[in-house]
Amino acid sequence: MTDGSGQIIVTPMNKVSEKELLASVEKLEIKISQLIQEKEKLSSENQTLSKKNEELIQAVQSLESLKDQARVKAENVLRRLDEIEPLA
Repeated sequence: MTDGSGQIIVTPMNKVSEKELLASVEKLEIKISQLIQEKEKLSSENQTLSKKNEELIQAVQSLESLKDQARVKAENVLRRLDEIEPLA
């Protein structure tokens, strides 16, 4: 806020001692440090889960392939049985 001459008018909102200000800054630094550690932990967990997810996707694809192979073999066996049956 300024007066008519352009001078800045300072209105003290709340008097805070230097000691209180330093204590608040220290608390903020501690909180920021904790948040950084938590972020790093979550990032590491995320990487681990992403890797595990990729492994599971590959396992599912492998199982689907094996399932398809088993289906084809079963169909071939059934076809052969149908061919043999009229002879019996």
